[in-house]
Amino acid sequence: MENKRLSFLLLTVSSFLLFSCASTFFKSSEWHEATNLSQIEGTWVSSQGEYSYPFLIDGKKYLRYSWSKSDDTELWKEFAASSKIPLEDLWARRFAFASQIYSSSLSKETIPDSDVNGIETGRKFFLSGERIYSRVEVLIPERLLSINLAFFVLNRDASALKENGSFYLTSEKFPDLTADDTLYFKMKEASE
Repeated sequence: MENKRLSFLLLTVSSFLLFSCASTFFKSSEWHEATNLSQIEGTWVSSQGEYSYPFLIDGKKYLRYSWSKSDDTELWKEFAASSKIPLEDLWARRFAFASQIYSSSLSKETIPDSDVNGIETGRKFFLSGERIYSRVEVLIPERLLSINLAFFVLNRDASALKENGSFYLTSEKFPDLTADDTLYFKMKEASE
């Protein structure tokens, strides 16, 4: 009988300790929806891309979302060959040829583009050695961001962010953003 009491006591104490540790762990990993723009200020980075707010252009504030860069070297080489333009000349005049390269039969995309809501898409180019990289960037006006704040969920210390539900762009051109399981980490500013 004494062993049963001791076993029960040990089970009770270990359950209490386990529950206490678990509640402490889960409390430290609580997530909450963003409720104001200042909570998402900064640059948030993942392996899939990054969010940056505020992104300023001509005095206007945007949320910038950019995908990870892609190696587009073969696309550029194929376009250069079919157009009989040396790749070096094509790169030197990349902004003049970009829409032709990316709207070719190989990729079927229309960039740059914009809609009546002020959403803009573009492509940023990078040259690294002999490789050509690019990444798609979307600029979303601050007014659309402010009505979609609940799309962003922050951890307790605001060092990580994840997406929640849908980000409604109210656009006839661009699809709404849909949450996935990607975790974004806030980059430290140079002064921090």
